[in-house]
Amino acid sequence: MSKEASHLLAISGYVLSLIVLAIMFFNKNLIIPKGYELSVDGMVISNTLILISFFYLLSKLGVFIYNSKTKQD
Repeated sequence: MSKEASHLLAISGYVLSLIVLAIMFFNKNLIIPKGYELSVDGMVISNTLILISFFYLLSKLGVFIYNSKTKQD
């Protein structure tokens, strides 16, 4: 596998994870199981965990792109 192909595969993995997290954040029905519609505390905790994961992956993506750009120069 060439270096460009592995770089593209890594970036697409980060982007796909970010898209899934964004969909889960905006579609509340995906994170609440049946029968727990009145569980407000669980929704707050799950939204917080989704946001933390989103920003963590976003920062890792930025560091990965920055490191790959500095290695090319």
